Amino acid sequence: MSVCVEGLIRNDFYEFDNIEAVEAELNRASKCLNDYFRLEGEDKFQPYGLDCEYYQVYSEAHHMYRMFLKKGYWHVSPAYRYHQLFTPPLFVRQGFYDVAKALGENEAWYCDEFHLDNCGDERWDYDTQSFEEWLAFINSTYGVIREFPIEEISSSEEMRFPAEPVYYDGFKDLE
Repeated sequence: MSVCVEGLIRNDFYEFDNIEAVEAELNRASKCLNDYFRLEGEDKFQPYGLDCEYYQVYSEAHHMYRMFLKKGYWHVSPAYRYHQLFTPPLFVRQGFYDVAKALGENEAWYCDEFHLDNCGDERWDYDTQSFEEWLAFINSTYGVIREFPIEEISSSEEMRFPAEPVYYDGFKDLE
């Protein structure tokens, strides 16, 4: 079984009881992403899920194609495998950086799917809990989140980098 990489990019959105605010945030994010990536026509990011409370922006064409609007964060789900995050030339990481930058942010958190949406722990509820609650959950179950190990990856001779399940990335080398 393969494990997917997931990304969290902070936002300030918590108004899920106001559908007009949700729609406005999805439209704002779609515009930011489309402008940044210069997407047009059918390739553009579009809002989805307003009718079923599964709020996201989605693009058929972009490799970071699905972003779910959650309490205090965007869950970026690109459908890459977790090990690809650590595979030079680090194109998956670059994708997360570009999405963060497009959305006006300068940091991201990475994890495998079992530490976010596919977590079986009863203390974490992906559907209702906030970014701050996710951080508290990770700190209590996993421990301190390490900085993304760019130098270690670059110097590693391993076929597959021996990665931890959660990382923080401030993109200092990309700014």
